[in-house]
Amino acid sequence: AIIHVSNSIYPILLPVLQAEFDLTYSQLGLMVSIPTLFRVIASIPCGYLADRFTSKRIIALSFLIQIVSSLIVAWSRDPWTLVLSISLLSLTFTMYHPASLSYTTKLVSESNRAKAVGLQTAGGPLGMALGPLSLSFLLPFGWRTAYLFWIVPVLPALFVIWRMKSQANDAVPNEVEDRYDV
Repeated sequence: AIIHVSNSIYPILLPVLQAEFDLTYSQLGLMVSIPTLFRVIASIPCGYLADRFTSKRIIALSFLIQIVSSLIVAWSRDPWTLVLSISLLSLTFTMYHPASLSYTTKLVSESNRAKAVGLQTAGGPLGMALGPLSLSFLLPFGWRTAYLFWIVPVLPALFVIWRMKSQANDAVPNEVEDRYDV
């Protein structure tokens, strides 16, 4: 859920951003499209990284990127810095999903795998609901506050992730064997 919160705030902010940065509708369209296209381009390399490195490392890295990019979003003072930082922020769940699904399927027995993946998948819509809801309370303090606010729960989540047990079959794969697998 935490991964999706910050990303779901951005579209709700478009009217605020339009007023603050004096943007046209075309510019707003680009501000939405660029991070989405970045996710598309990053998806395959992120899947590769999830196979190449341990899931735990990729999940932790995605949370670190969320913290750093949220800070950059909050510090952005022009629309294009904002777009770049939102693009970086969108990388968090692009990295997170392949690694977390891989970890979950390795952690849970086959008979409970679908339930576990279903439970994990429910976190996405929960985060997508919490983002706009939290913005409704945090917007009076400035839209940047919402991005700073959601760093707070990411920090203990990062600690928990770092403390997760590594899976025996979550080791770095043999590079020679991997080269020929698709």
